[in-house]
Amino acid sequence: MHVDATGNGGLHVSIVGVTTAGDERVAAASLTHDIGVSPTSSRYRRLGYLDAAIYLGGGTTSTRQRFTAGSDVLAVVDRPTANAIARAVVARSRAGGAGSALLDPLTGAVADPKRTDTAFPWRDHTASLQWYVGVASRSSARDWIATAHRQVALHSSGGYVNYLETGQGAGRYFGGNLSRLAQIRKLHDPRRRLHSGLAV
Repeated sequence: MHVDATGNGGLHVSIVGVTTAGDERVAAASLTHDIGVSPTSSRYRRLGYLDAAIYLGGGTTSTRQRFTAGSDVLAVVDRPTANAIARAVVARSRAGGAGSALLDPLTGAVADPKRTDTAFPWRDHTASLQWYVGVASRSSARDWIATAHRQVALHSSGGYVNYLETGQGAGRYFGGNLSRLAQIRKLHDPRRRLHSGLAV
């Protein structure tokens, strides 16, 4: 789901779903029922596995773009959490800025391993929340992302390591798995030849 600041005080919400072929309209109807709001438009596409992967990955001809991003990981996405996300995006929009909150479910293969099987600790969580600002003033983008983090702080368990942010410790990304990760690093890389930018 994308929750995008329109820059004029409003927001725009879009949802991309993937289902088994033939189930898409039933799934969309169920989602519409649960949300309680009819969409302004809907579009359905039937794609093979490789074409779906390319489409969801941004295509093969997407040009590289500069962006600023941060993240939170959510154990649940309930009404208070959703309201906090919406407030953060609306605040950005009212300030005349562009920005997005992208929610990706942590289901399927992500949830298959146990929480302690890898360094990634959020296996039993509901979604990752990515705060994203395209080409814009980096200081403005970082200020908004910092404010957005504060808006959802009560609902956030940590961050996603693919969106490292300046000034954040490794505990934000590895949670309760950090001490074991540090032991493994010390055992297998005592000279710190592998360097990620995080102090582990």
